[in-house]
Amino acid sequence: MKNFFKRRNQLYISREFSNSANEGKFRFLKEHIQINILGFKFCENVKITRKFNIIDKTDIKCEYSQCIKIINISLVPFRKIKKD
Repeated sequence: MKNFFKRRNQLYISREFSNSANEGKFRFLKEHIQINILGFKFCENVKITRKFNIIDKTDIKCEYSQCIKIINISLVPFRKIKKD
């Protein structure tokens, strides 16, 4: 499941975004936000929330589009608190 999570996640948000485009009316595309609640470690350093946008990696402050956002909420830190 973890192995294909990123690809599957991109597929779902891309499909929803492309389905919202009606006959070339791209200026009316609405912002799409996908929220995932994860019960596994997504990155090396565990944070409760992570927000992903499409950006230019050479200039992080250059955002390509604000139309697609993916937010991951990790339950892993809460499990650590519960154990303590």
